[in-house]
Amino acid sequence: MALLIGIVIMIFSQVNGVNMMLIYGPTILVDAGVGTPSQAIFFTIFLNLVILISTIIAFWLVKRFGRREIMITGVTAMALGHVAMSATFFLDGSPFLNLGAMFLAAGAFTLSLAPLSWVIISEIFPNQIRGKAVSIVCCILYASSFLCARFFPMITKGFENRMGHPGGAYLIFAAICLSCALFTWRVVPETKGLTLEEIGHFWLKRTKDSFWKKETRK
Repeated sequence: MALLIGIVIMIFSQVNGVNMMLIYGPTILVDAGVGTPSQAIFFTIFLNLVILISTIIAFWLVKRFGRREIMITGVTAMALGHVAMSATFFLDGSPFLNLGAMFLAAGAFTLSLAPLSWVIISEIFPNQIRGKAVSIVCCILYASSFLCARFFPMITKGFENRMGHPGGAYLIFAAICLSCALFTWRVVPETKGLTLEEIGHFWLKRTKDSFWKKETRK
């Protein structure tokens, strides 16, 4: 179960759509009508500034709050960002609303799923299998990253050919983010405040109730 959780979390960290926003940001902004490619590249400077600020805040969040609550809140905000992105295409909104949706999704991703995917896999595996389990999970991560980067242009192009814009693709990503929130709520255990030995004991003894209901130490 620990390995399954690690694999699924890492897949979600790559296929949620926000990474593709960052990789293809200028192209997305040009499609939204922000202006020339040079102007679109300029606006990505502000997007990366949002990511930098969110990264700094994430250090405080991880120390202050539980992993589950940060994850659920963050990926839900990412879903809202994708819905807003889709709405700007469907409603032919201002390209700056499109940029704002990217800020929301990228900021929420940097505050939650981006750092916590690594934090969670560093905590949930028992010491006996930690090295092998992390290796497997990382292989899955890079495979997911490759496949998402490979097929994202095809997906958006398909929606453009059918609908005239790529807005439908972001609704798919919103659904993926909500699925991540549901998975975290139902399956991912809270590891904040627990030692690695306590977590390993949980998996070995399968004392699920004590693990889920245990209050984290302050």
